[in-house]
Amino acid sequence: MKQSNIKIIFVCAAICLFSETLVFGQSRELIFSSGFEEGTTVTQIDHKDAEIKGTDTLNTAKGNWETNLEGAPNNCEFKIYYQDGDESMRIAKIVPGPINPKNHVALFKIDKPNVFNGVKGRIQANMYNCKEGFKNLTYSIRLFLPEDLDVLKSYPDAFTWFTLMEFWNDAPWVKPETGFRISVGLHKPGEGVDSLRFAIHGQVYNPETKKQGKVIWEETQNNFAVPTGKWMTLKVNFVEGDEVHGRFQLIAVVDKKDIEIFNIHNWTHHPEKTNPDGLTHHNPFKLYTSGKIINYINSKGKSTHVYWDDYEVWDNSNKQ
Repeated sequence: MKQSNIKIIFVCAAICLFSETLVFGQSRELIFSSGFEEGTTVTQIDHKDAEIKGTDTLNTAKGNWETNLEGAPNNCEFKIYYQDGDESMRIAKIVPGPINPKNHVALFKIDKPNVFNGVKGRIQANMYNCKEGFKNLTYSIRLFLPEDLDVLKSYPDAFTWFTLMEFWNDAPWVKPETGFRISVGLHKPGEGVDSLRFAIHGQVYNPETKKQGKVIWEETQNNFAVPTGKWMTLKVNFVEGDEVHGRFQLIAVVDKKDIEIFNIHNWTHHPEKTNPDGLTHHNPFKLYTSGKIINYINSKGKSTHVYWDDYEVWDNSNKQ
């Protein structure tokens, strides 16, 4: 092969590495990419928080958790949040992958419900306090649900609480009058034996009761049984807007096939907020469920845990 051709191929590969035309029809620059590889560490701060630091040595150009992820243009604070408990109850750490032990991944594992004396269990990534709100947010992450979670298919009741990501626009602990959230998670729609499904809802906060309030919209993807024992890539696009212009899209890539899970055109902020100022708080990946679910999994000799890998964030061309 001629040297000039080799050079052209190298340049094209470099461009493709840091820029991608996504399934959402947007061409953007990749601003952060980490596969939790060597150079990346999880440090426990206290009983509430941990932090991920360092530079993924396999993604050195874009793999620094502070400079690339928390710095411009995101200008956010990133932490792992437990809310309560200790390492005997819940832990986030970097471990060998469940299929390829040479691949490092993030493990979220809850052995005992760690919040409110056993009411629920929580481990979540916080991208909070962004100085400028996201009008349009695009990221992707790989998810592996272990076969331990197959026991949930025989959970005796339907359930709707096994949250995997959440978007707060606005965060009710900051602006309760216009608190609004979008939650994405696993549901088991029917009683008895049933498959796990992806589900989503948009919900306002009730400042009087200080609890989540009316569900504005919701959807369950009943045409796709969520697989266990294999990796899938989740591609997310959030667009701030009203019932006409708001959008939330989720694509799952399974066995190299793109599967549209959700393509929501509806409110992505509180309907009564007249001047929306962007998404400043979101949980790009999390494990959050009830104590009853965790205890049921434990009773079957299994473990409540998920694996995350290859977290990538793209520049937001519509950020103001």
